[in-house]
Amino acid sequence: MHNNKVFLKGNLVADPEMKATPSGIMVATFRIAVKGFKKDRADFFDCSAFGQTGDYICKYGEKGRTIHLWGRIEINDYEKDGVKKTYTRIVCEEADFDSKPTKTSEPSFEAVSNDDALPF
Repeated sequence: MHNNKVFLKGNLVADPEMKATPSGIMVATFRIAVKGFKKDRADFFDCSAFGQTGDYICKYGEKGRTIHLWGRIEINDYEKDGVKKTYTRIVCEEADFDSKPTKTSEPSFEAVSNDDALPF
């Protein structure tokens, strides 16, 4: 059992995207805005989801829609152009939405090119 658990409620900043990693694993990527402690501030989190959770988020998620997600914080180190960087994201394990979706189309799939490769 992991001690690293997070629950967030926020709004999708853009429509989620389904991509394939270089090894062929399908992953949904999305970003959410969560209301901060200050009235006029939001915190933004990059998120990813695999398997059925990722499919669900891509199928029913759309920009502006409120999402509830449960998952874990993941911190990755990587190197780009000789510079070490740190990338923090939320790995979503479960998700639900506040309201009924307005989007009815199937999720679109695109391959990740080397330029768009995920840093993990």
